[in-house]
Order: sequence, then structure tokens, then C-alpha cells
Amino acid sequence: MDSPLIEELTAQLYRQRSLLLENASVENRETTPADERESEIEESAQIDRITQLKNRLDERGQIMIREIETALGRVASGTFGLCRGCGETIAAPRLRVLPPASFCINS
Repeated sequence: MDSPLIEELTAQLYRQRSLLLENASVENRETTPADERESEIEESAQIDRITQLKNRLDERGQIMIREIETALGRVASGTFGLCRGCGETIAAPRLRVLPPASFCINS
């Protein structure tokens, strides 16, 4: 799989994750202290905030976050875009529609 496509899909995965976390934050704004704004906190506090937001997501949102983070792990390990079932490359159109996909259409 070519590098520009992986970069495009990785950016899409990060955007999807950010939107899910942002929605959790907006839905629970009254419980989020103003001093937790991402631009004002340290890296360790950001990790804590992300964990708290993940906990606020409904079950479906938590599953989506896990799938996205698993896909990002495959990007880091160099196995992104390879089918976990047959080992073949997952078609680019499938990944564009469903970036966390870990199986090709045939598996």
C-alpha cells in the first residue's frame, strides 16, 4: 500500500477519533472543568482527559474508539491495510469508506 494513501487514512482515523472524543466532551460539558482545555494542559493531563472522555462515550462510541486505535497501531507496526484473515491487501476503496477495517471483503 502506498505511503500517501496510508497518510490520508491515518489522518482520517485521527479526525474520527477526535470527533468522537469531542462529541463526548460536548455532551458532558457541564462536568468538564474549563482548566482542562487541551491547549493549557500538559501531556500527562491530556492522556487523563482522553481517558475520561472515552469513559463518557456510550458503548458504540467506545467500540469505535478501540477500532480506530487498533488501526492506528497497525499503521505504527506496518500492517495497516493487510487483511487479518488472508493476509492480502485490503482494497483502497474499502479503507477509504471504513479506515479501521482489518479484513478484506472476501474474509
